[in-house]
Amino acid sequence: MALQLPHDIPKTRALAQQIREENGGSTEGFVAGFLRYLQEEDFYYSLVPLPGAGDVENFLFAKERVGFCEHYANALAQAARSIGVPSRVVVGYQGGEFNPLNGDWLVRQEYAHAWVEIWYEERGWVRVDPTAAVAPSRIEQAWLSSESLTAGGDTRALSSRIAERLQALAWARNAFAYSQALWQDWVIDLDDEKQRDWWQKLALFGWIKGLFIGGCVLGLVGWLLWRSWQKRRLAGLSLAQQALKKLLARLAKQGYEKNVNESVAVFLRRIAPEFESEKALVLRRLAMVYEQVYYHENENDSQLLSIIKRLRL
Repeated sequence: MALQLPHDIPKTRALAQQIREENGGSTEGFVAGFLRYLQEEDFYYSLVPLPGAGDVENFLFAKERVGFCEHYANALAQAARSIGVPSRVVVGYQGGEFNPLNGDWLVRQEYAHAWVEIWYEERGWVRVDPTAAVAPSRIEQAWLSSESLTAGGDTRALSSRIAERLQALAWARNAFAYSQALWQDWVIDLDDEKQRDWWQKLALFGWIKGLFIGGCVLGLVGWLLWRSWQKRRLAGLSLAQQALKKLLARLAKQGYEKNVNESVAVFLRRIAPEFESEKALVLRRLAMVYEQVYYHENENDSQLLSIIKRLRL
């Protein structure tokens, strides 16, 4: 029952056996140990996985281990099956956005999610979500934000990426969703008799007013999209910025979270005293160089990249 494997996975089986033996030899111990392994090792959450991530033998033992929910669910399920623990991958949706204009919850395709169900003899099927060990914000926030992506590019829908940063577009997107709901409720779902009665009562002024408002909304959305696209087109991340993002992700996994209203330099100086003297010195140096680059006192960020590479946390 739920024990089949696509092919032999000797390295994964050896790892799973080791984890179970180190955690009391029980199913509960294996699950807890595997989640701790994902949390403590260098695993990253991204919508742009590396080639071969679908093969658990490649994913768990590659030099760079990057994937999204389905890869982590597949890894846990196959590791469990390899040592005789029944498991299955479940696919659905996790999270959503509340639309204050009509009280609906919007569940978009980017909220698709995968998790695992493990069979316990005493309890039956129990849900386990390995993504929470790698990107806890993906689960805690109940929606996919840029903070959840600890590696790779942000491949969410353009409207989602911009709406996260631009409140005006977020409102316009909610308004568009509301208009779609109204169309569904008051046109598509109406029977023939009610539709005829509704159209007869709709005056020409209503049409003109609706077209005008709709045109204004579409014009505003188009202008905001164009303006944001122009800015983002020139805002590609350099190698140093990519390395800095990965560094912040590693620090977050170690319990050092940057506050929303805190700059990178202030954050690095705040946590520096908690490290040994040599690493603390490098963190302070990194904060100083970051400020120089950020304020264009030194536009060459190669020194920033060099310091990040020297830092071993």
